Amino acid sequence: MTPSNRSSASSRRHAPPHRARLRAQGLRSVELWVPDIRSTRFAAARFATAARAQSSRAALSDNLQDDQAFVENLADWGE
Repeated sequence: MTPSNRSSASSRRHAPPHRARLRAQGLRSVELWVPDIRSTRFAAARFATAARAQSSRAALSDNLQDDQAFVENLADWGE
């Protein structure tokens, strides 16, 4: 039986002995929080970080003047 097939009552019954066995092996339980890469907040932060990195690389480019002229020409395109 996989954990997803167990009822919560079954999990409550099986978890304490399992945790006790792990503790007997010298392990301890910890809670770990990680970024939720599926969230829109993470996606926005990741986009902002990538945009800053790309902007920094562009600013250090040997072709800075040409790159800037290209961007300015694109900006004028809609007018």
